[in-house]
Amino acid sequence: MVRVLIVPGVAPVVVKARDGPGRIGAGAPVTLSEVLMAHREVPFSNGMKIGVGYDRLTGDVLPSAGAVGPSVSGVAQAGGQQVSSDCVIVQDVETLHKSLGVSVDAGGSYMGFSASAKVDYVSGCDFSSFSTYALVRVSVQNAFLSLDEPVLSPDAHQLVVNGDPERFRHRFGDTFISGIRTGGEYFAIYQLTSTSQSERETLAVQVHAAFNGGLTSAELNTAINTATERSQSHLAVQVHVFRQGTVSHADLGIDDIMRTAKTFPVDVSGERAFPYAVLLQDYSRLRQPNDQFNYLDIQNQQETLADLAKRRFEFLQLRDDYSYILKHLADFQNPDGSAVDRQKVAADQRAVIDAVNTMQQQAARCSRDASRCEFTAFDVGAFEKPVLKPGAPTPAGPLVTVPMWNTEEHALEGGTVTFATGDVFEPSAASLGLLLVFVRVASPFQGDDRGGIVLGQDPPAGALVPVGTTVTVTVSKPEPTPPSQ
Repeated sequence: MVRVLIVPGVAPVVVKARDGPGRIGAGAPVTLSEVLMAHREVPFSNGMKIGVGYDRLTGDVLPSAGAVGPSVSGVAQAGGQQVSSDCVIVQDVETLHKSLGVSVDAGGSYMGFSASAKVDYVSGCDFSSFSTYALVRVSVQNAFLSLDEPVLSPDAHQLVVNGDPERFRHRFGDTFISGIRTGGEYFAIYQLTSTSQSERETLAVQVHAAFNGGLTSAELNTAINTATERSQSHLAVQVHVFRQGTVSHADLGIDDIMRTAKTFPVDVSGERAFPYAVLLQDYSRLRQPNDQFNYLDIQNQQETLADLAKRRFEFLQLRDDYSYILKHLADFQNPDGSAVDRQKVAADQRAVIDAVNTMQQQAARCSRDASRCEFTAFDVGAFEKPVLKPGAPTPAGPLVTVPMWNTEEHALEGGTVTFATGDVFEPSAASLGLLLVFVRVASPFQGDDRGGIVLGQDPPAGALVPVGTTVTVTVSKPEPTPPSQ
């Protein structure tokens, strides 16, 4: 029996029942999950064209076309754009990679084999456990372009007829590029590094609020500057910006970053769209001239590489933890309470770097030769890492941003404040755990018969302060009522 499965975002797939591994016959029906597993989306890189072969283990784009079709087209009546944007707070590097659309299955990207600009981008971040990431991401997807009615190319067809799976994989890889997604992607990673997790998370929340309009860019900038100036936990903020799509200006400051995130969908519309992802499809889903032909099984290699990738990330984090500890040695001690030996920490870091390099070599051998795949013996548990001293400086408690209130009523109950960028609801002091002291002075405004207009705040609006801080709010007195005649 032949069926056509239509999956949103995936080219129509003609399937038969499976009769065994790698073959199509009259056995059990092919499931939807199998079809989805046969399609994988990976970041676009130079040289990618519809129909050419691709090696998922190494990330190599093969020069020969493994599949051909009569035409390339988009989904009918789907000329619009699909736009998604959000801001997420991430605590570890593996989750950060996944949030960026880079996965173990994405052509060796985790092991650094892929030529993806996105992989190079995320590699510029610090991987230590002392960092938290606030990720602003915008994705714009135009109608998906896919290969219509794909079949094996003449050369690929002949190798299948000849029954030569090794030569087939060498020339055409294990998948072919069945479609290209255009539009654009924009990412801004706020990397917040500190010995205090509370301090990192509080500032990450401020970034999230700025993205959603709860803070202006100027207020976020003030919050970051205030937090870094007052920090006793070595707080540092770095911003990493990445885009695939049109470049209208350089993103140099917080204002630029947030503005670009809002306008990016327009910037990559129409002819300005950029190819940023491709869809891979297994050859086994195409019509086969030789039902006895078995494509090379790469599952063992994939499992070994996935394990290597996981352990490599653990070691990269340990490497950067050691770097951070060496910069702030006075804040750390050994787990038994003894003083940290700088030379031992440096030696352990070198051993960790050697392990990372060795795992890279193991992965390279495994990706090209299944007989050389073996699970690594490296384990971060073999290393003893210094810990923070109990008396290491930390903030007094969770931090909050002082709102900008217009009136005394806003400070007490919360209310909407109008900025140049639009209306923003500013929460009350009590809802944030702040205390209030009001100082009343004569009103400088003619006709201020009610009073209560905020003339100043200390600490100022946008300042990042511990919960429980007292904010002194200067408000106007009502103008005295003129005596009756």
